[in-house]
Amino acid sequence: MPYSNLSFAITAAQKAAIKTAADTIRTNLSFLINLSLDERKSLRKIGSKRLGYVKDVLDGSKANPSSIPSAINMAEFDKDVQGYADMSEIAALLRPLFEAIEDTTIAVGSEATRTADQCYKNLKANAKGNASVKNTVDKIGQALKQTKSVSSK
Repeated sequence: MPYSNLSFAITAAQKAAIKTAADTIRTNLSFLINLSLDERKSLRKIGSKRLGYVKDVLDGSKANPSSIPSAINMAEFDKDVQGYADMSEIAALLRPLFEAIEDTTIAVGSEATRTADQCYKNLKANAKGNASVKNTVDKIGQALKQTKSVSSK
């Protein structure tokens, strides 16, 4: 459903409740890590086909333990496969929420920028003959130049 102008205010109590909920998730997932971009690129990923392979190998290894060297920790292998399943389930629960938060942030930011553009245009038109407005417009213009020079690098 396409959205039309967003209008909302998040109260301090709502922000506090959301922070508490996020802290609860972090506490319950205290083992979470953050990978570098290079690590993300270099690690093998499990897709649906590879997950089947991993599960088949785990099942085959459990069924034939004498074929697996003792150096391989089968309990850890089993935990990794279950951990992947659990994290995938949690990600599936949270991904739509996070996407909605990101989409709402983008949309409301776009609305704010569009309104700012309209106001800036009006301020520039009214700056002629009004020193206070001209100073404001000049200050905004300088900030815009700095923003453009930083974003073009």
